[in-house]
Amino acid sequence: IAINGRRNKIDMRDFEALADSLEINDKRRRRLFEAAVAIHKKLKTITGNSFLPPALKTKFTQLVEERFKRLFR
Repeated sequence: IAINGRRNKIDMRDFEALADSLEINDKRRRRLFEAAVAIHKKLKTITGNSFLPPALKTKFTQLVEERFKRLFR
């Protein structure tokens, strides 16, 4: 799915443009972004407690961190 005409390296501006086009109000938009932060924290815990091999845990954690940083710079 393309967001704001992009399929790769989507960042916060793209989600802001999507929220604008869907006419999502600022309060709801803020709550959605806060929920994303909460999910990010839970994902770290879940990954740490998973049965994945350590190498995959590291790769997955790095991928999530990279993408989260891109979104919330």
